[in-house]
Amino acid sequence: MRFVVAPEFAEKLKAAATSPNLVAQVQRIVRDIQAAPDATNIVQRAIAKQLVGASGVYALRSNAVRVFFSIGKDESGEYALLLDLTVDHDRGATPGVLKNPVTNTTINPNFNTAINPSHNTSLNPNYNTTLNPVYNTTINPIYNTTINPVYNTTLNPTYNTTLNPAYNTTLNPQYNTTLNPRHNYTYDGPYVFDRRGSSEGYFVRANDTVMLLFDNDANFVGYAVRTPAGGYNLFDRSNQWIAYMVPNQQGGYLRFDRQNQWTGFVV
Repeated sequence: MRFVVAPEFAEKLKAAATSPNLVAQVQRIVRDIQAAPDATNIVQRAIAKQLVGASGVYALRSNAVRVFFSIGKDESGEYALLLDLTVDHDRGATPGVLKNPVTNTTINPNFNTAINPSHNTSLNPNYNTTLNPVYNTTINPIYNTTINPVYNTTLNPTYNTTLNPAYNTTLNPQYNTTLNPRHNYTYDGPYVFDRRGSSEGYFVRANDTVMLLFDNDANFVGYAVRTPAGGYNLFDRSNQWIAYMVPNQQGGYLRFDRQNQWTGFVV
């Protein structure tokens, strides 16, 4: 069967060129696809091994390597579109080098004072009240019920099952390992850290408004709802508002509790 390579797949394969074993595993999967008599054959193999992602996306595996694909059709017939590849690593939920505040200190407020609210008061809601839900009611879910999941249930995983990882397993890193940094070393986060830079978990983006929060063991522990100011309010699984996140103007966020105390950061 024919195959076509998507740009993201090609980029990752190029990056993997330094690992002959990884390339060999990818080549093995590609040979399996080429040897398949038709699309039904390889799709059924993926389903039989429960390697099914989002609707219409499947995977084949060779050792730790997974190749994700979908089926397309043109004037020459059906083909497999190679979308992505991942490598399973049982290394803990540790972010890659660029998202690790230990190895990349530019994202760490303890080293980069420009994103430290103790030094840059424009990022501190105790001084910049436009960031403070107590004073800016547009970002306060008690007053702005459009961003309150208790009232706007389209934002609430308890009621909107498309946001609930127990029902929508494409958003659940226990089932969709492309979202699980224990298995997918290329997962981009966002990752959650305490003030010292110790890992507390990571987010999965459910849509443009809601992110789901998982701990380091891929347990669903809460979610975040975007505010009109570009930050997020954090809710626990009981839909209680517990904290909020302020944009740090460098692509990440600073986390504050309801008492406006700085408790961590997100990158």
